[in-house]
Amino acid sequence: MNGSLRSARLENGLSAVREPKADAGPDSAHPAYRPEIDGLRAIAVLSVVGFHAFPGIVPGGFVGVDVFFVISGYLISGIIFRGVDAGRFTYSDFYSRRIRRIFPALGLMLTTTLAAAMVFMFPAALAQLGLHAAAGTAFVSNILLWTQSGYFDLESANKPLLHLWSLGIEEQYYLIWPLLIGFAGTRLPLRLATLVVLFLGSFALNLALLPSHPVAVFYMPFTRFWELLVGSGLAYGTLYGTWGDRSARAGEAAGWIGLALLAVAIATLRADQPFPGWRALLPTVGAALLIFAGRGAWVNRRLLSARPAVFVGLISYPLYLWHWPLLVLPRLYLGSADRNVRIAAVLASILSAWLTYRFVELPIRENPARRRTAVLLLVTVAAVGMCGLIIFLARGVPQRFPAALQTVATADQEFDYARYRHRQCFLDPEQGPAAFRQDCEDPSTPGHNALILIWGDSHAASLYPGFRAVLDEDRLPYRLAQRTASACPPVLGFVVTARPLCRSINDATVDFIAREHPDTVVMLASWSFYSGDAFDRLDLAQLARTAARVRALGVRRVLVLGPLPRWLEHQPDVVLRDWRRTHEILDRTTTELDPSLASFDAALRAALPADIAYVSPLRRLCDAHGCKVLTTYHGRLEPLAWDDAHLTVAGSEVIARAVLPDIER
Repeated sequence: MNGSLRSARLENGLSAVREPKADAGPDSAHPAYRPEIDGLRAIAVLSVVGFHAFPGIVPGGFVGVDVFFVISGYLISGIIFRGVDAGRFTYSDFYSRRIRRIFPALGLMLTTTLAAAMVFMFPAALAQLGLHAAAGTAFVSNILLWTQSGYFDLESANKPLLHLWSLGIEEQYYLIWPLLIGFAGTRLPLRLATLVVLFLGSFALNLALLPSHPVAVFYMPFTRFWELLVGSGLAYGTLYGTWGDRSARAGEAAGWIGLALLAVAIATLRADQPFPGWRALLPTVGAALLIFAGRGAWVNRRLLSARPAVFVGLISYPLYLWHWPLLVLPRLYLGSADRNVRIAAVLASILSAWLTYRFVELPIRENPARRRTAVLLLVTVAAVGMCGLIIFLARGVPQRFPAALQTVATADQEFDYARYRHRQCFLDPEQGPAAFRQDCEDPSTPGHNALILIWGDSHAASLYPGFRAVLDEDRLPYRLAQRTASACPPVLGFVVTARPLCRSINDATVDFIAREHPDTVVMLASWSFYSGDAFDRLDLAQLARTAARVRALGVRRVLVLGPLPRWLEHQPDVVLRDWRRTHEILDRTTTELDPSLASFDAALRAALPADIAYVSPLRRLCDAHGCKVLTTYHGRLEPLAWDDAHLTVAGSEVIARAVLPDIER
């Protein structure tokens, strides 16, 4: 979905893998350390850190990951090429080196993050963190994030290990690429053909799938491998072509053009644009040109080889690893993070990165027992991953909270596909009205012919479980129908750019009303959401005309529900944060309540004609002490919403019992 993709890109990461100086990359037959590559790393990592901490200032900083893909492809491919040519390349040595470079800082960061999270993080988020830690140690974070993406995905900004997705792509590349080069051996035409075919296939796949599967293109390895292959191709051309003999004039031109391309990418690209696609050529070609320019070009010699740039480049990998958890964890603990907190997080990241580089990475790199060190690191990081998996299976260790709060602490903060009747009566964006199943309308039974229709978006879909349960428990003489679609408010003529099928769904629903003559139509959406910038602005007069149109079709009662209470974070977390602050279980609170709801509720009520019934959940659930967040359900305390507003089954029943008397009048 567009929203989750934007959030994912906002949290874009990188894996700044630095090899020892002797392996700095092929610039000639005898590789030597190239300080300008560390300077290029500095540009990449600072752009990403700046984007994460201050996205308004560095709007395209997420392209730093693409720069690192090129650098990594260039350096590591050079190592592989030279090793195969000399007959000394072995997979055990290659992966041993990767382990010694990647695992020390990774294991330290994961251990520290899990330990800190155990102290204050709430169970649902901690369970997800444990799963992401396990995925990070197995280098499959990108695949996990792809499977979790969707309309109800936990906001990416709240995932402290989201940044490990790009490390997964790199390591997946280095599982495949050495095998292919080993198969080609010293046959340069076959090696080149392999490189070209893989590049063209990956780049074409990236372009072809981006419009229809943007999240998959963003996270999947085969749609990102072409970026590493840009670096691999540069290494090939330098070693076996004439690129290493570029003229001074060509080097100067390449340096300035490459720097300009990076500057344009960082300054102009935005997180809400489709990416990677063609736009990723700006940072990848820019990085390749700067590497191609050579150490003699002015840009590389004067700017990228400057001591401050080289220093940041040397700590770029641990800086990347530390900066995102240190930005996210304070926000999760405090509920928000102002500018001063973010500045402090960036400074702490730089200090942590230097300490990691100086006292962890360098000693391990200099340890002569390389094989033994690699085995110990592998076992250690695997143990960290196992701990993460145990935390996930333990559902975030809710035993840390009092027994009375544990049902709240263990409340699923995930979309319940079955109860919402997902893709059957609650449609996804790519589904049109023909996807509604026949059983979205309950079958007619003697004495139960009056029909209630629930019409709206995901908020309306969350009403269905409660209505169904109350009608069954109280044996009320109504049938129930559900016609809901994600991000599609029940407003005729309202064009939702991000949901092009919404208009036809609403038109078909009105046809359904004219044909089936329901007794009552209940209309609900996240009304204020459509008045924001994320969607075309909702005209309340359009809603009033829609309700009047439905009433004119002979519907006895058209009932518009006002906005549900909306919180600035997940409601179970609001309850737990109040408990942590007051040491009391509060069933009502104003903590993190969206302050704009009351005025919007009043405006919505005023916009409707007199013959349209209006029910305000805010008035039913809120008073001077705040809005209701807990209810007793089957003898246990349960939250009313599982995220910021979507109802739990318990919450849905609370709303249903508040609304049904208005239907029976």
